[in-house]
Amino acid sequence: MSDPSIGEALDARSLAGEIGRSYDVVPYDPGAAVALSLARVRGVAAVLGLPPLSDAAPEVLDIGCGGGAQLLLAAQEGAGRLVGIDASGDACARARARGAGLGERWRILHGDAAAVDPADLGRFDVIYLLGTLYIMPPAARARVLALLAGCLKPGGLVVTNYYTGILGMVRTRLGRVLHGANDAGLPLDQQLAMVRANLKVIADVVPAQGVTREVVQAVVTSMQNSPDTVLFHEALGAVYDPVHTGEVASALGPQGVAFLNYVPPISVGPGAGASAMVRAADAWDFASGGGFRTVLFARPPADGGAMGRPTQAGVRHDRVVWSTGLRPGGAPGGAPGGAPGAVASFEVPGGGGIQANTPAAHAMIDRLIAAPRCWGDLRVAALEWLAARGQTAPDDAVLDTSIDDLLLLLWQNGMGWPAWKDVG
Repeated sequence: MSDPSIGEALDARSLAGEIGRSYDVVPYDPGAAVALSLARVRGVAAVLGLPPLSDAAPEVLDIGCGGGAQLLLAAQEGAGRLVGIDASGDACARARARGAGLGERWRILHGDAAAVDPADLGRFDVIYLLGTLYIMPPAARARVLALLAGCLKPGGLVVTNYYTGILGMVRTRLGRVLHGANDAGLPLDQQLAMVRANLKVIADVVPAQGVTREVVQAVVTSMQNSPDTVLFHEALGAVYDPVHTGEVASALGPQGVAFLNYVPPISVGPGAGASAMVRAADAWDFASGGGFRTVLFARPPADGGAMGRPTQAGVRHDRVVWSTGLRPGGAPGGAPGGAPGAVASFEVPGGGGIQANTPAAHAMIDRLIAAPRCWGDLRVAALEWLAARGQTAPDDAVLDTSIDDLLLLLWQNGMGWPAWKDVG
């Protein structure tokens, strides 16, 4: 009698080949995600209780590396060994060309990541797994998660992303509807035209009212606004499924890799352990509708320690540099944003913003806009700003807590972020 798991593995490998060939036919090479640079994700990890173990050049693995853009960014940030895996031969060729000047530091493997033995790769400080989990069949997904767990060093970080929650479920089910209506025998431009025509039909019949209207409309509009390459691989790809954090955590937890948090982070109560963090993430996804999440997992360092929640030590770490995307805006009543004591408004390009209702808050945001700063530098700069304008600073305890709270508020609302500052 044949072993069903062997047949399942063969089917998964065949499907991986089909997915790889689809990326040969329609290349997708969006460039590196700067928001997920080594400095950014290591800074986030430090604030969440997982600072880098050493100043040695981090070793980086990218599963589903595409054309190698994320790896190249890591190389430019001082990474050491860089390894990428991708199922697309054309993508691997582009990645090898990108890293041609990096010598033995740069290694690109063409094939199914689910079939790779961790022992053949070694261990890494940071592992990227971007844009891949939700286009993998479950068997391949489990094997890839086992691969990254086997390759992650103590204190190492996994950076991944996927669709979650009700919005993720609706988006992926809509993708299957579009896939089922497609004629794969047509030229690619005609297939994409058919997908967009079907999306318009769906958009035109969304009811004017009802409990599902906002969710369906949001998902349809999002897919309509997707570029052709994304629409092709999501709506017309072989696999397209939502993922929930509990599923990933259940696969990685027994292998010693724990959920760290989302980026930006969700709030959890003090003392919450890894299991509570996962439950909070899935509950938040359900209650908020979910969406496309950037997710961090980590292997705790050998000495253990709490992870997952912003800590005072992390927020105030002298190697964590804070930045903001805010810019000065107008002030209520037309008062100039820089007027001492006035309520100042600050805006994010593209929409959104915050008001500084105290001179101290105004000072902190103004100085953070002027330059990225670690916590201590921001404190000094804010005090100088207040003194130059004849403003009285809060007492030390109030000011320190205010800086903590402001940085976390900006971060959790996508208006600011931490980054790790290398020495030398």
